[in-house]
Amino acid sequence: FDEVHYLGDEERGSAWEEAMILLPAHINLVCLSATVPNCLDLAGWICQTRHSVCHLLLKQARPTPLRTYGFSKETRLLLDDNNVFLNENMEALVPLSDRGQCDNFQDVATNTK
Repeated sequence: FDEVHYLGDEERGSAWEEAMILLPAHINLVCLSATVPNCLDLAGWICQTRHSVCHLLLKQARPTPLRTYGFSKETRLLLDDNNVFLNENMEALVPLSDRGQCDNFQDVATNTK
């Protein structure tokens, strides 16, 4: 199951859950995701549900760093490598005359997390 974090998705999660529960016992699971916040809970649930041993391989470092970009007529990086918001790039994407039409411009522009 690639992108196993979809188990938590309101629309798709139940289908993923049913598939895991209903698989025959002789079929092993390999579950992949870079964004499962509760991987220990998920591993425990799989062990309990499948009545089998579960091995969790956890790697904290990302081989490919996440990048946050904004798109308009061009593409601009919005967060640098230290997660600092690049206000000048945001301003370049949304011209001053259009900012009133962008409901959450100020929220996006001031959010540095």
